[in-house]
Amino acid sequence: MKWAVGVGLIGGMGDGTVCPQGNATRAQVSAIIERHIKTQ
Repeated sequence: MKWAVGVGLIGGMGDGTVCPQGNATRAQVSAIIERHIKTQ
């Protein structure tokens, strides 16, 4: 989680917090994958 935030793959909720036990939407997962591909 710390790594993913650090490299900009995830930014958390609107207030900047992350909820590692929560569920991600398809849109959120899609955005994470897109960011990961762009960093390759």
